[in-house]
Order: sequence, then C-alpha cells, then structure tokens
Amino acid sequence: MHYLLQGRGSGPLQGGGTYVTFHDSEHLTIVIETAGAAVGSFCDANCNGVCQLGPATGTQQATFELQKLKFQLPKTLAVWRTKLGNNISNETSFQALPPLAVSSTGKVSLTLEQDTIYTLST
Repeated sequence: MHYLLQGRGSGPLQGGGTYVTFHDSEHLTIVIETAGAAVGSFCDANCNGVCQLGPATGTQQATFELQKLKFQLPKTLAVWRTKLGNNISNETSFQALPPLAVSSTGKVSLTLEQDTIYTLST
C-alpha cells in the first residue's frame, strides 16, 4: 500500500483536522483525525504545514471522492472510530460503526465529531 500525496488524497479538513488515504490495486483505507485544540498540539508540531486550518472546532461534514482511484469502487466502506482525550479505553477505541455506502459516482460522506480518529476501509 502507498499513501496519496497532499491534494490528491491527503490534506486538511475544512473544519480542522487532517486525512490521509492509503491504497493499492485492491484495497483502500482513509484515516481521518479531528483533534481539537486540547489534543491537537501533536499535529501542529509535526505535520509541516498540513494543519494549516488549525485544530478541529466542532462537528463537521466531510465528503470524499473515490472515483479517481484506479480500482473497482466498493459498494460500502467499513468504519471504525476512536475517541481522543484523557478517557481512551477499550470501549472508546476502534468502535465499529455502521458501514458507509459509496455512491454510484464514487462519493462517500460522513459526519465527523471533534477529537476523534476515523478509519474507513474496504
């Protein structure tokens, strides 16, 4: 697997936070982080300007367009969520959420909570 460069599958989210896409000819994974100011200092110190929109400030809607990837689009993506902060536990780490439908045009949308890591995967 390899990751897609900033602007082509990785980059900042409009409401703060970042995402990165990994894929090969058969598999796709998108990792999304929405760290707020309380937990966002790692990104600010280590992401070399990718965090240009700053830490996440609340709930936001995100849409990802998959049609440009060179493999057959999946019908759904599995979703896992990990809540960030002081109360990380087995109950808040890698919670399986309902799968997301991928539209016929290759778009997938979801609501992102602040201080959370999401993993979308085939």
